[in-house]
Amino acid sequence: MKSTLSALLIISLLFLSVVQSVSAEDKLKPVLERLYNATQQIVDRVEKIAYGFFPGLEDSIENLTSIFLSSPVFEWFPNLRNFFWLFYVAAFFAILGILAKVWSMSKHLILNSVIGIIILLILIHYLDVEIKVTLLKLALIAIFGIPGVLFVLIAHYLGIPL
Repeated sequence: MKSTLSALLIISLLFLSVVQSVSAEDKLKPVLERLYNATQQIVDRVEKIAYGFFPGLEDSIENLTSIFLSSPVFEWFPNLRNFFWLFYVAAFFAILGILAKVWSMSKHLILNSVIGIIILLILIHYLDVEIKVTLLKLALIAIFGIPGVLFVLIAHYLGIPL
């Protein structure tokens, strides 16, 4: 009875795949394209806002991307360039995991990080401190908060490149 049912299921799936393969692809592809375009527009807007708040962040990200793309690994395996987006997905989930862990540890740490980023924005936009924001500086401030801002500020005035 179980094998007959599974055979009937396989035959019906094969029949549906032969009959409906073109229409299913035609219905799914436009939906995926619209979802991709909507996501890309949201990402572009967030990038524009982030680059407006943090001067120099765009250059830092472009330098980091060019370092990855000029790696000899991509010369040896050129097909890996097609899977570079997996790095972004992995980074996204890693950041979410870190934020979830920090949130569970203490809300005071998150408050410290948010205040540190706000202090950085005040220093840049209101007090006209010429700090060029890089990913390392932003990570230091996000992790250490107010002491991270003090460290970045001292490094800036001492001329220590970060």
